[in-house]
Amino acid sequence: GEGDALAEDPAPAVAPLPPDDAPDLFHRVVAAVAEATGDSQREVIRKVNRGQKAHYGIRPATEALLLAAAAGVDVAPFLDEARQGLARD
Repeated sequence: GEGDALAEDPAPAVAPLPPDDAPDLFHRVVAAVAEATGDSQREVIRKVNRGQKAHYGIRPATEALLLAAAAGVDVAPFLDEARQGLARD
């Protein structure tokens, strides 16, 4: 029947999002910190901004990772990606 043609189509109905549309490292770490601390993501970002000033303008993702580690978040899953980001810049 007509439905069979659709089932045989190798292209997925919904294309997977390209990596560019995935939340970047910074936002994923911020979300993890917010979850661990109960702070809003906006508050976590405020802390990142304050920390960046204190640490002489380190990258936002790096500061977010420091906050995450301080909050007891397991940052290991983020570290490879952070290293790759540093290698690209």
